[in-house]
Amino acid sequence: MRTAVSFGIKCIGFLLLWGLLAMTAIPLSDTAAFLTGSGAYAQLCRNGAALGAAGIVAFLISKTFLPGQGLRGQMGARPSDGLWMGAGFGVFWAAGTLLAFRLSGGLHFIRQEMEIEDLGVWIAALACGVLTQGILAHGLFYAAMEGQFSGNAALVGSAVLFAALHFPQWKYGPAAFLSLLAMGFALSLLRRYSGGILAPAAAHFAWDFAAGILFGGFPFDPYPSVIRISLNGPAWLSGGQAGMMGSLLTIAVTLGATALLVLY
Repeated sequence: MRTAVSFGIKCIGFLLLWGLLAMTAIPLSDTAAFLTGSGAYAQLCRNGAALGAAGIVAFLISKTFLPGQGLRGQMGARPSDGLWMGAGFGVFWAAGTLLAFRLSGGLHFIRQEMEIEDLGVWIAALACGVLTQGILAHGLFYAAMEGQFSGNAALVGSAVLFAALHFPQWKYGPAAFLSLLAMGFALSLLRRYSGGILAPAAAHFAWDFAAGILFGGFPFDPYPSVIRISLNGPAWLSGGQAGMMGSLLTIAVTLGATALLVLY
């Protein structure tokens, strides 16, 4: 019990440090309005600041109670293999989700939405956000849980932290939370099988890019979409205000992809 409490205090302390560093990295000057705005460069600055803060926290943790778990250690023994594994799974997962929505009649195409010159900046911002979550949930926290408790505890714990890092989406109801939890568990399995954060990060990026930036499946998301779609049907299918994130169909496809990952 004492070990668990001590571990919890350390984790909360480092998460608070990450949040503080991420906020103080945004300069309180004439550029503050730009950095807190809704444009592509503003989003890139915010996500870049969060990524830089995660890197600092990873460095501090690697020098204290998790030796060898700096950014280089989190890449795994064979980074390129992990990257390809995650990218392949992410494309399969995203394509399966979009196909399921299309076949169910819940997805309809409308028109092009975003100017193409913004695309590279939005992609860079998304990559920074994905890497930040990967470092925190599937890098540092996974390794800490595995070393302190067990591999299964690491799977569950990192999945819960992944969902916690998306807490603003909890307001859309239990389905959104369960969807995040299922996604977190799938990414945690990729972390276990690959031995590093690149596989879950690549899968996370592929899914978010396809469902978010490419098709705009998240109405709450700050990212614009290349192709605008309409999600129709009852709330359990369309996800309501949460879009794909709140759909039971997304949960089902995610669990199915996770089951195939386990069998593979």
